[in-house]
Amino acid sequence: MPKLEIHTKKKHEIYSHYLHDWILTTCGNHRGNSSTVTIVDGFCGGSFYRQPDSSDIWYGSPVRILKAIKEGLNSVAERKGKTGYQLDYKVILMDNQQEHLDSTRNALEANGFGNEVRDGRCEFMKGDFTSLLPQCLDAVRKRKGYSVFLIDPFGYTDFSMADLRSIMQLGRTEIFLTFMIEFVQRFMSLREAKLRDAFERVLEANGFFTEYAVGRSDSEGQQIYLKHESQRLIRERVGPNYLYVFSLMAERNKTKYYLFHLANSPRATQVVKDTLWAHNNINLQYGFAGGQFGLGHITPDYLEELEQQKLFVIEDINAEAAKDALFPTLIDQIDRNRNGITFQQVEINTMQENPARSSMYQDVIRSIRDEGDVAIYRDGKSTRAMHLRSGDVIRRIPKQLFLFGPKPP
Repeated sequence: MPKLEIHTKKKHEIYSHYLHDWILTTCGNHRGNSSTVTIVDGFCGGSFYRQPDSSDIWYGSPVRILKAIKEGLNSVAERKGKTGYQLDYKVILMDNQQEHLDSTRNALEANGFGNEVRDGRCEFMKGDFTSLLPQCLDAVRKRKGYSVFLIDPFGYTDFSMADLRSIMQLGRTEIFLTFMIEFVQRFMSLREAKLRDAFERVLEANGFFTEYAVGRSDSEGQQIYLKHESQRLIRERVGPNYLYVFSLMAERNKTKYYLFHLANSPRATQVVKDTLWAHNNINLQYGFAGGQFGLGHITPDYLEELEQQKLFVIEDINAEAAKDALFPTLIDQIDRNRNGITFQQVEINTMQENPARSSMYQDVIRSIRDEGDVAIYRDGKSTRAMHLRSGDVIRRIPKQLFLFGPKPP
């Protein structure tokens, strides 16, 4: 039984949290009473791990997916009052080792998901990811509805940018991608011929990371550069409408890999940002100072929390830092749209540039309104409502100049 790495555990927790919230949001707000979703775990593994701090068993992503679906539907019933909601779900589990698939089947049975295994709601596919992907995509298209792909490859040649493009072309789909930046650093440092094929053909990264400085990869400037170039690579080679990144760090000044979330819907990005806030342990005040606009998790901090059995709460500090950084961005958007811009559009235009949640956008825009710099209109009338709606229009108030005589009372 493999030992569970801390960053792997954190990814599993993020997957579970997000899928629960995705179901609560998508199903809970759906006008009808049914939806269809296909969840694909592209590298499911054996699903049994040994906890790093004890001999306890930790179950992998397939078990976490099924539990998140069950708990999400319970939340839809309890919190949204939709007790009869029908979610037609299918979980496709892929791996190139039969031993892993058999182990995963046993893990699902042990956790009470035997019916899902037997009735086909869990489908097992043996083979390498790229070879199986066309069959998987056909299954998603036939089922229609939504899809979520978890791509956590064992090695840097186990997927390609072409694979990601094919998935995003489905439309109503999302991807969680583990991007191993250490491979990029290794290639740029060693320039080994055997790595070149993966770098140029699989990652299609020729022309990227050209300013990487060998020997200075741990510097703040290089870490920022690697993050920005990785985002540029995904945006240009895959072309998602929305991209957000969570940094998984083995050290305070070095990222082990990035967890990318690719989506075609802005609502998906809103939900994932809410999820990632719950798993962030980076002090954003320092992040903003260094140009790191994003959330992440540092493993040493986790281990320290575990040993001391306490969590250093930084959420309030981070919320203020995020709102302080958001303020000039929103002012710029408002000034660029003198005839007005909707609350929904101002968030869509900027949501990939900062970690602020939707509630923080509300707070900052209300504070700008309270300062008298903007007015907010709903259905053509000025409003002082505390909760802003997506269609509310934000408009700059022109400043009056009194050139002659005192300002009138």
